[in-house]
Amino acid sequence: MPTPLPYRQRSLEPWRKRAARVWRRLVSGHAAKDQRVYLVEAGGRRLKRTILEDSARAAQAERNLERFRDTELVPRVVARYGNELYTEFVEGRPAKPADPGLVDGVALALSTLYACEPRALAPAEAGLERAVAANLDLLERAGILSRDTARRLGVLARELAPDRVWLGFDYTDPLCRNFLWDRNGRLRLIDVESLVADRPLGMGVAKALARGLEPQRDALLAALAARPGPDLAPSLPFVELWFLTRWQKRALLHNKADVLDPAYFDRYLERCRAEAG
Repeated sequence: MPTPLPYRQRSLEPWRKRAARVWRRLVSGHAAKDQRVYLVEAGGRRLKRTILEDSARAAQAERNLERFRDTELVPRVVARYGNELYTEFVEGRPAKPADPGLVDGVALALSTLYACEPRALAPAEAGLERAVAANLDLLERAGILSRDTARRLGVLARELAPDRVWLGFDYTDPLCRNFLWDRNGRLRLIDVESLVADRPLGMGVAKALARGLEPQRDALLAALAARPGPDLAPSLPFVELWFLTRWQKRALLHNKADVLDPAYFDRYLERCRAEAG
């Protein structure tokens, strides 16, 4: 009888995160983002095993990762079985907000995604104007936004709507914990589900700014503008507002009190006023 190959598996999620997911499921009555991540050691290889909500999501994640297989930006796919996705386990150091090269690294990563087959659509054709209006209405009715704030944001959305927005690949959760500096000093994207296709470009930028990089806004936008890819400057203010309304609506519906914060909109309005002079 052949000797069994060594096999070990352990969760890569902190116990607090796992406990919070269970608690949120019990309180809200739905699973929210039911994704589990493990380190698997099998046959002398270290792999990351990601269990997604269903096989369709896993198949889409696999396609997205394969599109950038030769860039060394994302983990390489090893196998997929139903809703389970096995990728290489990227060795390295987690990114930190104070890292000197973080802004340039994020700009390089996002610009690589943005330069891959972007396509332009009018915001109305992409359904974004309607989405912003509906999201603002919900947030106002829920008491998250005051009537005056929702009205001013609605006016801004109409004023800022560009002739076109760019759609393509983006990284929707660009937090430090989802980046890793590899052994060669490259910034790698490690959250496989956050690499998405056919999204308004700039969504990742907006999330990065909202969740920690706002003090480096000018540096990040300048670094992005200096790299190949579509010019996002005309559409980014509108995409940023679309993202904020979408993100806060999801936080409301998924009962994420730690994410839901109307101050994001206050800061957005304040910045728009300052930029308007």
